[in-house]
Amino acid sequence: IRIDYATDWQRIHEHAIKSAYGKSPYFEFYSDVILSMFEWQPELLIEWNEASMNAIIEALSLPLVYENSKKYCEIDLSPSDWRNVIVPENMNSPQLPSTSNYIQVFSDRHPFQPGLSILDMLFCCGPESIRLLKPDK
Repeated sequence: IRIDYATDWQRIHEHAIKSAYGKSPYFEFYSDVILSMFEWQPELLIEWNEASMNAIIEALSLPLVYENSKKYCEIDLSPSDWRNVIVPENMNSPQLPSTSNYIQVFSDRHPFQPGLSILDMLFCCGPESIRLLKPDK
């Protein structure tokens, strides 16, 4: 899938992230890495997705190694195939690991909102995020 740059979606997303998380405890620590993702223009969506995933892996110092498949694989029901699990309609699925509640940017006005992006946890919890993501916390 080719990325369309006819609209300035990168600035819109950058502004939204700054507006939502600019006052979060770890925004200044991680913002350079995250916002730099919006400064380049790869041709393909897979390139942008992979670079953003690598930025999160690096920010969290995750010892994660992965590889892309060389061809499309049919969806199977094995525990290692998460393609049909990590989708919006399954956010409350018992298959998904749950995280502990943490203080979010608007906690003073709203109850905890589970299932937000990793950016929420990263900007709000910083290095503590890795502990919150572990299933044996």
